[in-house]
Amino acid sequence: RQCDNQVEARWEIQELSVAPGVDMEKAIYPDHPLFLYGDNLTERVAHSGRLQTVHLGHAKLKVTVADSQGIEVEPLILGISVGKPTALGVEHNGFDGIIAEVAHQFGIPPQYLKGQVHQESSFNPNAYRYEMRRWDADWAAMWSEREWKRKGYFLFRFPRKPPSILTDQDVAPRNQFEVITEFNDKLVPPNWPYATRYLTIQDDPVLLWDLYEANEGWPCDTYSWNQYNQRFPCGSIFERRGPTYYNSNKRWLWYGVEELDFMNFHRASGYEFWCGKSKEPVPCSGEAASEGRWLLHLKRKQWAAQTAVAASYGLLQLGYTTAVEECGWNKEPAETRHPFSLFDPKLNLLLGGRYDARCVRERAMGAAALPMADKAAFENTLAKGFGYFNAGISSEHGNFQYGQAVVEKAKLYVPR
Repeated sequence: RQCDNQVEARWEIQELSVAPGVDMEKAIYPDHPLFLYGDNLTERVAHSGRLQTVHLGHAKLKVTVADSQGIEVEPLILGISVGKPTALGVEHNGFDGIIAEVAHQFGIPPQYLKGQVHQESSFNPNAYRYEMRRWDADWAAMWSEREWKRKGYFLFRFPRKPPSILTDQDVAPRNQFEVITEFNDKLVPPNWPYATRYLTIQDDPVLLWDLYEANEGWPCDTYSWNQYNQRFPCGSIFERRGPTYYNSNKRWLWYGVEELDFMNFHRASGYEFWCGKSKEPVPCSGEAASEGRWLLHLKRKQWAAQTAVAASYGLLQLGYTTAVEECGWNKEPAETRHPFSLFDPKLNLLLGGRYDARCVRERAMGAAALPMADKAAFENTLAKGFGYFNAGISSEHGNFQYGQAVVEKAKLYVPR
C-alpha cells in the first residue's frame, strides 16, 4: 500500500566490517565499507538516508522512527552487504575484475577508477606516450650521473650497453617513430625532399634531436609547411606535415610548443626554427628561440632519446618516473622495474590506484576528510585528487578540469 506520509527517521550504521584486501595504510577510508552522507558517519536524521559504499564488507543499518505522538517505535535492523560488482556499466568490461579489486584495496569506488582508465587510455593496455620535452629534455637530460644511479634509472638508459639492462620489450614501443634517412633540398615541390623509415630494435642510440626533426608536424599554412605542401590543402589528412605526415599520436612529442603552433623547424634554411603562423619566415624569439637553441645544442651533445624512462605506459598512462617515485614501485629492486612491465594491467592499476588514494588523502581531503555533506562534495573531493594525479602530487594546483572529466565518465560505469 502506498504511504503518503513521510516521517523523520534516524539512520545509524552499526557493526562495520571491511572485507580482507584493504591497504590499511594507503586506503582513503580503511575502516568503512560505507558511510552516510551528512553530519555524522554513522548516524543521520532525515526523511531519507544516502549511503556511499567505498569498500567491500558488511554493516547493519538501524532505522528508528517515531509515531504520531513522538514515541519511538521498535527500530528496524537491516543487514547490508557490499559485494564485488558483476560488471561496471555495459561496455569495456574486460578489466572490471581488476578494477574492482584495486578499488576495494584503496577505497575508490570502482566506477571512478574505470572512468579514469577511460580518460587516460580509452582502455588500451598498450598505450604509450613518450614525453620528449617535459620528461626527457627538462628532466632526464639534466640529471647528474649520480642521480641516474641513485634512482636506479641508469639500468634502463640508452645506449644499450652495460650497465643498461634494457630489453627488446622495453625498446619496442618507440618503433612507432620515424627517422630521416635522406634529405635533398634540390627537389622542387611537390617532390618531397625527405625519406624516412620507422625505428627498429637495432637503432641505438637514437638522438632526441632526430626524433624531433622527423616526427614533429609543421602547422598548416606556415612558411615551412608551404615550402613543401603545395599539393596538400589545409584541412586535409595531411594538415600537419614535415617531414612525416602529422597524426594525433605524434603531436605531443614536443610537449607545450608544437601544440601551440609555437615553433616549426625548416631544415632547408640551415637548421632554423620559425615561429607563429605567418606565411613568411619569422625567426623565433624569447622562449621559443631558447627552445630552438637548446635543441640544436642537444644535437651537438649527442643526447640519446630516453624513450624508456621518459614515457607514460598502460591503462592509467603512468609515467615511469612517477611509478617509481610516487606510486611505491621503488620498494621493488631496481633491476626488476623494467618499463614494459607497466603495460601489465594489474600492476598498472595497482600503482595508479595507490597514487590516486595518496593524491586524495594528501591534497584533496585536508583535515575535513569525513563526514561528507552529500554526493556532490564526495565527487568534488575525488575530482581534486584525480587532478593532482594528472598534474603531479607536488604541483601547486591540480588539474581540476581533468578530475571533473574523470567523474563525468564514471557515470557510464555504474556497478551492476
